[in-house]
Amino acid sequence: MSKYRAENSTPTSGREISLRALVEFEGRNTPCDSIIDKEIKKHGSGVRPVEIALATEIYYGVIRRLNTIDWILSGIVDRPLESLTPWIRNILRCGVYQLVYLSKIPARAAVYEAVKLAKKFGHPGTAALTNAVLRRVPRTPDYPDPKDDETGFLVLSESHPRWMVKRWLARWGYDFTLSLLRANNVPAPTFVRVNRLRTDPERLCCLLRAEGFEVAEGKYLDESLEIKGVTARLSQSASFRRGLFFIQDEASMLPARLLDPKPGETVVDACSAPGGKSTHIAELMGDKGRVIAVDVNPRRLELVKDNSKRLGLTSIETLCVDSSALGRMVAAKADRILVDAPCSGLGTIRRNPDLKWRRKPDDIEALSRLQGEILRSVAPAVKPGGVLVYSTCTTEEEENEAQVRKFLNEHPEFDLDDPAGFLPQDLTLGENKGFIVTYPHIHGIDGFFMARMTRRH
Repeated sequence: MSKYRAENSTPTSGREISLRALVEFEGRNTPCDSIIDKEIKKHGSGVRPVEIALATEIYYGVIRRLNTIDWILSGIVDRPLESLTPWIRNILRCGVYQLVYLSKIPARAAVYEAVKLAKKFGHPGTAALTNAVLRRVPRTPDYPDPKDDETGFLVLSESHPRWMVKRWLARWGYDFTLSLLRANNVPAPTFVRVNRLRTDPERLCCLLRAEGFEVAEGKYLDESLEIKGVTARLSQSASFRRGLFFIQDEASMLPARLLDPKPGETVVDACSAPGGKSTHIAELMGDKGRVIAVDVNPRRLELVKDNSKRLGLTSIETLCVDSSALGRMVAAKADRILVDAPCSGLGTIRRNPDLKWRRKPDDIEALSRLQGEILRSVAPAVKPGGVLVYSTCTTEEEENEAQVRKFLNEHPEFDLDDPAGFLPQDLTLGENKGFIVTYPHIHGIDGFFMARMTRRH
């Protein structure tokens, strides 16, 4: 089969679906989840569910372990990996992932299926190369000795970029960093937020179980449920279409709770799209009052509108402006403002593994400047006695604690509040000095940071 015909043929296996998705991922700066979702939607109807599960496992697994897989291949392949076609390069990556990380797949099956794909998307020479390379892959790689090279060991054994590992070792030490890296390589759990204006947790549990889902209570919040097992059909379920829940990590539910909005208030969500926190705020207010969902991107604001409509919420209005305009447009009129700021997202690596490879050290400095600008811009919009909550989904101090301390130094009219009483005790105890910080390996939810401040005058 010619390469053109192969690329335009219909996949017949999960391995081929994952291969196509990886080739596209490599060539585009697109979130990795949207790429595999598109491939499954496009080609998955004729493939067995077990193959779809395998496609997802291989696709995300290769992205999680990308640097380690390429390190293994570089020690075997007699030419630069960049000189191979994207199809052969990613066929080899898929093969290595199965051989090293999927012990339930027999080695002969992983090699055989990879060679089949190499024949389809290459030629006899690349098929022979694939066979020869994969037969030399060790099922247990020889990583650097951690006693001699802690950083090198963690970079390869836990598949994270060197700059990130060095940064975290310097901040937290070996044991904490190792635990965090390992947690980042485990697929994230799926949580849903119950829309209490339409149902309650107990009833939604029953409905979802009747639809074939395995459901458990959330870890910290009453409105949170964890969906275990297969979750691919969750957004196609009848309960989802009826607006009974919103798919959202439990950590992402915490900022609205910390904000503690009341019915009848004017509340601003300064960086609102796609609307998870705006809709949560409206639900906590009983859909009574005014929720202003702000975003600079009109297309993303359409997502806020769509989610509000599906959930049956009428108190949310969208405002397409840069957050720098809020201090002037809503001067001292907001009872509460949530700034869920653009950030490096490093607390969400386990659900967005491509972030490991797309983020660079300079991003943190640039994002820190942007976050400071947003906080300074929205501060005048908070009325005296009003509340400002700042949150991110990153673990980095420059974007979190340092950001809030700098803001408080520049704005003495704001005080840092004690989060106790707004969030579960398990999250408010510790040495964070007024801040809420969550980590995947400690709390079992995404890495998040939150601070609540009140304006005195």
